[in-house]
Amino acid sequence: MSRRLAMTWMVLVVALALALPAETLAINRYRAYAFGNYCTLAGGANGYGEAGLSVQAKEVGLSGVNHFKTISKVQQGPSSTGPWQTYATWPAYWSTPFPNDSTSNHIEIYREFAFTSDAQTKYHRIVIKIQYWSYALGLRAIRTVKGKAC
Repeated sequence: MSRRLAMTWMVLVVALALALPAETLAINRYRAYAFGNYCTLAGGANGYGEAGLSVQAKEVGLSGVNHFKTISKVQQGPSSTGPWQTYATWPAYWSTPFPNDSTSNHIEIYREFAFTSDAQTKYHRIVIKIQYWSYALGLRAIRTVKGKAC
C-alpha cells in the first residue's frame, strides 16, 4: 500500500512541475544586488549630504554572456506631477570581456554623488543599470538597482 501511495505522490509532483511555467523552474543566470546603499542630508564632500550605491552584477555559468555594461545616473524627483528625472550621469562602463564557460563572472560598481546645495538634497537617488551582453547573441538581460532616496 505504501508503494502505491509513493507512486501516486510522484506522479502528482511531476504533473505539478510540468504545469509550472518554464520561468519559474529556470535558474536566474543574471543577478544584480546592492550591497551598499545610503543617502544622507549632512556631511559629504560639500557639506550638504551625499548618496552612495554599490552593486554587484553576476552571470552564472553558461549564460551566453561575455561582458557587462553599466549605466549609472542620479535622478531627481518625483515632483507632484511627474516621474523621476535624470539629474546627472556617469560615462557608461564596459567590463573586460570574459569567456562563456562554466565559470561565473561578476563586477562590482560603486557610485557616489555629493550634493552641492540645500536645494539639491531633497528627493535624489542613484540608479545603476546592468546590461548583460553576448558577442554572438547581443543583449541578453537588463537588471536595474535603485538606491535609497533622500
